[in-house]
Order: sequence, then structure tokens, then C-alpha cells
Amino acid sequence: MVINVYMGIYDLVLIVPAVLWMAEVFYRHPDRTASYFPTFKLLVFFVIVLSWITQPLARVTGVQIITLVLLALAAFQLRFAWIMTENTAASIPNSAGLSKTAICQ
Repeated sequence: MVINVYMGIYDLVLIVPAVLWMAEVFYRHPDRTASYFPTFKLLVFFVIVLSWITQPLARVTGVQIITLVLLALAAFQLRFAWIMTENTAASIPNSAGLSKTAICQ
């Protein structure tokens, strides 16, 4: 996407639902997500601010800065989803009484 003709501003429309869904997770589980909330707020701030100045900066530098921020936000969301999945799986009791090693064998 960086090498092709790319309009990062159009991707921001697709980011809104992802950011809203992630904000909803923070709202629902404040005890489990508190340590990640400052990073989330910073990334959302960068997305909002850089969306206003990405095109003038791209004209000067030749690089769409918003692309890097969107990449960072995507990496953060994937890591956060992985951590939340691990926490959820660890908190669910095993009703069959089987351990993870017994299931894998």
C-alpha cells in the first residue's frame, strides 16, 4: 500500500468502527484493560491529529505518516486481542475436568 497510489484519508472511515468497538471493550472491562488504555488514547489521538495534516506532510516528505500510525494501531489491536483472548481462556473453568495437556495429546 505504501508503494501504490494511496489515499490514506479514505482508510480513516474504516478505522472508526474498529476504534469504537475497541473503546467498548475498554468500557466493559475497565479492570482488565486499564494498563492498555493510555496507549489506546495516544494512538487514537495520533489518528485524529495526523488525519488533518497527513496530506500536506506527504507533499513535503513523500511519505504518508498516517500509514505508520494505522500500522501501529493495527498491531496494538492485534496484540490486545491476543492478550484478551488469553485472559478469557484462562478464566473459563474447564467443565470436563480435562487439562490443556490432556486435550492436546
